[in-house]
Amino acid sequence: MIEVQGLTKDYGSVRAVEDLTFQVKPGVVTGFLGPNGAGKTTSLRILLGLVSATSGSATIGGKRYAELDRPLQTVGAALEASSFLPGRSASNHLKVYARAAGLPLTRVDQVLGLVGAGLSNAEIAASEFLAETTVKTPRDGPTARGGLISKLKPAAPLDPLAVAGDVELFAACLAAGLSVHGAATAVARTADAQTQDLWETVSALLGVGVSTQSAWSHMKGQAGLEDLAQLVIMSGQSGATIAAGCHRICTSLRAEASAHATAQAERAGVFIALPLAVCFLPAFIVLGLAPVVISLGAQLL
Repeated sequence: MIEVQGLTKDYGSVRAVEDLTFQVKPGVVTGFLGPNGAGKTTSLRILLGLVSATSGSATIGGKRYAELDRPLQTVGAALEASSFLPGRSASNHLKVYARAAGLPLTRVDQVLGLVGAGLSNAEIAASEFLAETTVKTPRDGPTARGGLISKLKPAAPLDPLAVAGDVELFAACLAAGLSVHGAATAVARTADAQTQDLWETVSALLGVGVSTQSAWSHMKGQAGLEDLAQLVIMSGQSGATIAAGCHRICTSLRAEASAHATAQAERAGVFIALPLAVCFLPAFIVLGLAPVVISLGAQLL
């Protein structure tokens, strides 16, 4: 049961919610109506633990949201459309939340089927088969309550120049005045195909109020992006600026790309020279070694 008792929220001199009290019993569909500015979203944000109340309480099953054993598996919420990325399907949005909550991705198809927007039985069976043939890589780690699921096909290493471009755009968005969530969303819309899903995941999780550390943990193990994630988390904890750190990350990534290109060029040079050496070997034997051997043989005779 949802229970709100004497809920009040002030923003400075502005009172957004005043002495709100109501109950929602299990199994009852309840409308929460009111004009713009009446405090509907603020009340729900307090219920979800995203903002604190000035006074009063809001509980789910007798507990505050932060006290729930499995909050993401107990409560589902979508407060504002701004947290959804344009052009992304309902299925992909729900998969982000399923991963964060440690739920199997097949649960998404089951839920969509309940509202008539799901897959056919054959498609669900195929989805379950794919889920059973996946493994959790060490790179995924234990950060997201069960980790992200990776296909058996190994992921290609990220292009350091593409990552550097993402990091530069992220820093530019912050410099232009966007929030961390807004900057991540902007990068997600233009990111390289290799990194787009990572940025979309971070953006979606930040949009629904997941903590900065949990949301950015999905960048773990990704060269350059993991460094950026640590930078953002530290910035939130210490107030350090992000711009200088982004510049250092980009410089390191470009140096890495340059070193890799140089190594590739040197390797190509070896492969080009080797066939030439093989071609000239017979001539070297005839013109170089043969006279020496003949001369030594003549002296012995």
